Amino acid sequence: MEKWRKEWKREEEKEEEEEEEEKSKQAFTFPVHIEERKKKKKMRRKSGEQFRKEWRKNWKTEEVKEEEEEETASRHSRSQYKKERNKKNHGKHSSVPNNFLPYLHLTLRHRLRFQTFTILIKL
Repeated sequence: MEKWRKEWKREEEKEEEEEEEEKSKQAFTFPVHIEERKKKKKMRRKSGEQFRKEWRKNWKTEEVKEEEEEETASRHSRSQYKKERNKKNHGKHSSVPNNFLPYLHLTLRHRLRFQTFTILIKL
């Protein structure tokens, strides 16, 4: 019986501590209306176009917001891909463009000319 009582008291104490922690967390958050006031003040500082754009964003439905997030994510991945590709192509010949397949024969011809020229100089 005494063991059960001790365990029961421990559980009650844990629950009380958790409730106190939740109350303390709630005490540190600002009320919603104060945060909205701060946002409006920031918006007033910005130019009119930016204010209108952000205002429109705030009033969009959740579905539209999700779609826009997906679009920005895809844009981000595309820009990352471009950056990585540029890093790979950084040390290569600058006259050769990234889409160089149609111009490949020209670059090969240029290289052959250059090689023959260097060979002639060496002789």
